Amino acid sequence: MRPVFVLAMAVACATVNAGAQAPQDPPQQRPVFRSGVELVTVDVTVVGRDGTPVRGLTAADFDVKLDGTPGRIQALDFLEFGAVSGTEASATGTTTARAEAEGASRGGRVFLILVDDLSYGPGASAQVATTAKRMLDAVQPNDMVGVATTSGLGASLDPTRDRVALLDVLTPRRLQGRFDDTAAPFYIGLNEAFEIDRDFPPDTLPAVAGRECPQLGLKPDSCESLIAALARGLAQGTVHRVASQMAAFEAAIRALHNAPAPRVLVVLSAGVATSIDHDLVTQVDRLAQAAAESGVQLYALTDAPEWISVADASMERANARRRESQFLVAGVQTMASAAGGEAFVVIGQPQRFLSRIERETSGVYRLGIEVGSLPADSRFVEPSVKVRRPGVTVRVNRQALVPDGTEAEIPVDQRLRTALAQGGAGYGVPLALGTAIRRAPGSGALQMGVNVQVPGSVPGPIATMFALVDEAGAILQMGRRDVVPPAAGSDYQLALPVPVATAGRYHLRFAVADAAGGLGKLELPVRAELHDMGPLLVSDLFVTSTAGGREPRFLALDALPPDAVAMNAALECYAAAGAVAPGDVSVHVEVTPVGQATPVFEGDVTPASRGDALAAVAEIPTGDLAPGAYTVAASIAVSGSMVGRLQAIVTKPASR
Repeated sequence: MRPVFVLAMAVACATVNAGAQAPQDPPQQRPVFRSGVELVTVDVTVVGRDGTPVRGLTAADFDVKLDGTPGRIQALDFLEFGAVSGTEASATGTTTARAEAEGASRGGRVFLILVDDLSYGPGASAQVATTAKRMLDAVQPNDMVGVATTSGLGASLDPTRDRVALLDVLTPRRLQGRFDDTAAPFYIGLNEAFEIDRDFPPDTLPAVAGRECPQLGLKPDSCESLIAALARGLAQGTVHRVASQMAAFEAAIRALHNAPAPRVLVVLSAGVATSIDHDLVTQVDRLAQAAAESGVQLYALTDAPEWISVADASMERANARRRESQFLVAGVQTMASAAGGEAFVVIGQPQRFLSRIERETSGVYRLGIEVGSLPADSRFVEPSVKVRRPGVTVRVNRQALVPDGTEAEIPVDQRLRTALAQGGAGYGVPLALGTAIRRAPGSGALQMGVNVQVPGSVPGPIATMFALVDEAGAILQMGRRDVVPPAAGSDYQLALPVPVATAGRYHLRFAVADAAGGLGKLELPVRAELHDMGPLLVSDLFVTSTAGGREPRFLALDALPPDAVAMNAALECYAAAGAVAPGDVSVHVEVTPVGQATPVFEGDVTPASRGDALAAVAEIPTGDLAPGAYTVAASIAVSGSMVGRLQAIVTKPASR
């Protein structure tokens, strides 16, 4: 039996508010476990020896304490980001409704590279810039990266996926080191300066004088007072500098609070003189509390102490320089571990350490720990977490935020925008997404036909939002649409046109929120261009289905609905630039079972003029099609000579 062909354009287009501007990333509240009891939320990183997240842990694998008191895990989730797969820790590794962890990719992360230019001199700027650039090679394309400095001068860029903009700010000229504290003509280590300033231990001053004074031909007992004065000035200047560093670290953490989760601060530092007095120890605690409030994990890279330096005039001075380096490295490590991360001491090239940071931040366990008896005014508790697995490393913030008993409701628009900013896929709501490129009616611009299908079983009403993203990760336009409830037994359907200003490669992100709080999202690569076929430019092949009096609908799932009585294969032809539209255009359509050579349907159709386009649609009855997959192919000919071919795959499901 041969099909019957008719002429009509069968792609239904809907409208949407699609302003061509990039939205601001919305605020995002700290996730809260909903339960009958108050739970303290603690994020825990558990990694193997190579930094790969360990998956499949259950509540029974964790020993937890809050302020030294054993706690009970009432909720457990494993969140995955980026593209790194975790290491299975158990043979089961599946989820139960009680307290086991389930992994699902949440898309990209937000990294902020904080260059601690207060810690190094101008001579290190080129090396720091190189390390920062290599961070861009380590992260995933859908990760956002920002840049800031502790001095507030030089490089600064909000988190973005625009790698070109990032490379523009990561230059030695914009990352100049600003450390210039010296005790010339003597060498006095910062650790020694603090010991001399506190006069403890008392033998530090004589030791430094005995080492340094002879270098200038001075007697130690006659220049001790000069050494003491220089050391005290150096110590006081360092106190002020470290206070500025810690304030900058805290400001960077709090600035990340409004970014999509997960949020990672990566500090490039030559060292921090922490643990030297009570005030600075308190600042480390404040840093951990800020990280707990903002949901930020802190990592750092610092250079290993140099064991050989031509600047050392004696072995004693070389040993003093190494002790100072170890002192400064210990400060960075204290700061990072307090905020749930790690400071890696770089030996050789930094790439492997940056790659480890990327791996470690690709998976995190979120524990909901039942709160015991706490003072009424407690805002923070100190969690202790151990994992009953050999060979794993556990990272957890030194502080955890105590819930205040209230749960802020996050608006649906905010949740959708956050999902689009992160990108990637999420499966809280199932959806199918299809696209096809054509020329916008009455315009030379391109138009992307976007078609969405969501199962009718999803609780409504549902809201959707899309974003068109360029290859650099910048959002070019965004729009929101509520979806009309479907008829009984049908799925939600949405069709909308998205204008595309310039031909090229893009990513389409689409997010759906249902009435029960579920959220799903997909991200598709899109090549926005027409097909060049000699004197013609041709749209994509649109395949739709028709059933019982309903409007034709796009096959987002490439599957015919059970009640479909026909499918339509449609395309549009336009005159190529500088060419005249040919008058003898024909389209031959074939429907062939996948894996076979003989078509089950075929026929010819002559396109009809529609404005500045020639529109061709083949209506193909589907009642006699056996269940299975089919190739729908359209061959375009001009004056009898084929100039191109388009095809799509369609599946007819078996009857139930």
